Amino acid sequence: MHGRTPGRPQTEKDKMEYARYLLDQGNMTMQQVADKVVISRMTLHRKLKDAN
Repeated sequence: MHGRTPGRPQTEKDKMEYARYLLDQGNMTMQQVADKVVISRMTLHRKLKDAN
């Protein structure tokens, strides 16, 4: 395959930093944050857990 990397694309570091910022503000739910950064709620949970 030329020009393609096989496998699932990685969630960008910028998205997760923004998600953490939104959660730290305390006025959005996990679902709202996930919707805002365009990832699933479960992916958000998993990425935050892996980051800690």
